[in-house]
Amino acid sequence: MKWEKSPYADSIYYADLFSINDKNWMIMGHGKSEAARIANNKDSTKDFSRDSTAIAIDENALKGRFDLGAINLDLEESKRDDLHKFHKIHYIAYCLSENETKQVFKNKAPSIDECDLELMARGSTVFPYTGIMAKHIFSNEEVNELEDITRRQHRFSEIVSQANDIKLLLVPFMPTVEEKAKLYSEYI
Repeated sequence: MKWEKSPYADSIYYADLFSINDKNWMIMGHGKSEAARIANNKDSTKDFSRDSTAIAIDENALKGRFDLGAINLDLEESKRDDLHKFHKIHYIAYCLSENETKQVFKNKAPSIDECDLELMARGSTVFPYTGIMAKHIFSNEEVNELEDITRRQHRFSEIVSQANDIKLLLVPFMPTVEEKAKLYSEYI
């Protein structure tokens, strides 16, 4: 197979990208995928990226796409373009673990709450760098730089801070995926 370096390898995060109620959600953290699938009625045409999402700014709009750090040039160009198509992001959500939810919400009923960029940037690096194909075409030195947590947090903040109309959200742990899906579906 022939691969080329992704120009967005330095902005890849462990995140899913789903459209729910005509808004695109970049979802990071714990228990992120199944609830989002339920919230978008398991519509695969609105399931844009899983686990490895690159972000970029385009005219003050935050956009995201599926990206493993390298682009497979053996794929037919139209399929490659569709797979790596950018989608405008309206919300970045971080799904809290059960313990984190208890700490954040204490005696308050769990709901989706806004948070600041610093907290979201820290959340963006809870999980390792997911551009797994980068290690096959970037040098070891380049891969070490891509994986660096401090660099990743800084890059996340740098990109997201340029976006207009983006909401940063904390999503609480819920006892069932259906309850979490309802939170996504009902969020306005």
